[in-house]
Amino acid sequence: MEAMLAYLLKVSVSAILFYLFIRILMERETQHEYIRGLWVGAIVFSLVLPFIYVSILYVVSFIRLYIRIKRTPRTHEYDSILCRCAEESGCSRNVRLRVTDDSTAGPYSWMRNIVICRQDMECDGKDIILHEMGHKSRALMGYYSYRAFYMHTLVQSCIMAHTVFHSPNP
Repeated sequence: MEAMLAYLLKVSVSAILFYLFIRILMERETQHEYIRGLWVGAIVFSLVLPFIYVSILYVVSFIRLYIRIKRTPRTHEYDSILCRCAEESGCSRNVRLRVTDDSTAGPYSWMRNIVICRQDMECDGKDIILHEMGHKSRALMGYYSYRAFYMHTLVQSCIMAHTVFHSPNP
């Protein structure tokens, strides 16, 4: 019952916000078909919006990862290894290699960046770079990064929809 009340509250709040948006910003609009389409879209979107769940902690972890990558300086001392690995893997993407001095950070790739610690780079850097470039050879740049975010959002939304529509009777 609480889930249904929470859903109705979210629908009401989003419907009020859409109502205010349409009333304030579209009051001088004379194309009534356009406004009717906005009203229908607002109603449908306000009914679907509560099911779209994005975990704040998940978004914050993505932001932290992005900041950590940007703080890691881009090095050019390993460009020859990077070029050889790009030729061997068949990856034609513009990949940026970032080498960090933090030995606790494992190697990972995010969008166009490959982050690896200096100790791993000196031991078996070529194998690690080849592995990470295997992720980059997908058709879409950042396929894994976006897929993880979208799948997490989809799973959480399905769980919320299941809770609302299949709640047990009291």
